[in-house]
Amino acid sequence: MYTHLNSFRQESNYKTWLIRITLNKCKDYHRKWSIRNIIHKPVIDSNLYHDNSTNSTEQIVEQKEIGNEIIHAISSLKPTYKEILILYYLQDFKLKEISTTLNMNFHTTKTRFIRGKNFLKKELERRGYKDGSF
Repeated sequence: MYTHLNSFRQESNYKTWLIRITLNKCKDYHRKWSIRNIIHKPVIDSNLYHDNSTNSTEQIVEQKEIGNEIIHAISSLKPTYKEILILYYLQDFKLKEISTTLNMNFHTTKTRFIRGKNFLKKELERRGYKDGSF
């Protein structure tokens, strides 16, 4: 800001200008592809893998492979679908809670959930998983 102080037009207070720049930088940061496409793997891992104490080693490895495939399939989706699916399936949110959390119309949330679920299903089928195989 110090280097661009000469671009300040003094149409508003300096504090207002500073706040506006800060807000715009925050919005830019959240729009970045790398930030919007993050999946918090520890949360997903703990939710995907079931109780390993009663499963054989082979079943545990198979569950982890399937879990990794699901993680990769979810990460390939658009952020608008990904965030809703993660909140619904992995965080056990209801659609109403998701719409409130994301500050989104309920019907928009429901539509994105259905579309995201269909995209996820197609992606998993493309990767070789058919209905009921995981």
